[in-house]
Amino acid sequence: MPDTIPIHPHRPLVHFSPKKNWMNDPNGLVYYDGEWHLFYQYYPQQPEARNIHWGHAVSKDLIRWNELSIAIEPEDELVGIWSGSVVIDWKNVTGFQKDITIHPMIAIYTWQKQGWQEQHMAYSLDRGNDAFLIHTITSKTNFSKTCFVYVFKDVYGLNINRIQLSYYTTTCQSPIA
Repeated sequence: MPDTIPIHPHRPLVHFSPKKNWMNDPNGLVYYDGEWHLFYQYYPQQPEARNIHWGHAVSKDLIRWNELSIAIEPEDELVGIWSGSVVIDWKNVTGFQKDITIHPMIAIYTWQKQGWQEQHMAYSLDRGNDAFLIHTITSKTNFSKTCFVYVFKDVYGLNINRIQLSYYTTTCQSPIA
């Protein structure tokens, strides 16, 4: 983490911006283990919006940021990873947790391909230091997917440390096989 605030004539002083290229909406600001994690829409190849990835940065004070590697990368050039959010699965409701000391980071986001949008989920088991693992479950039929919907319900007002995850199953139709 840098000790000084970086100064650049074309960058905001206290707001995060990646070192290069295009960024858009922040899509997950979560506090975990002494660090703020910021996830944001990002296109790492050029300063324009194309197939959107999720970038990731961390900060201990919300002023000095350390840009990390891509958190969620689309599977091809026609796909975009758009709006969403990140939560910490404190009680391992998803079943992804492997290490008792590290809780999974769960990302729920809008996946888009050729005008079709779906809600997808990815998770990290290392505080988001490496790319998130995409959690996809498909059925054996051509145009049908089994969609698993995790409903996040904050049962204590705005206390982010006590989020209750509920698990529902539904079926959705997708024109993309």
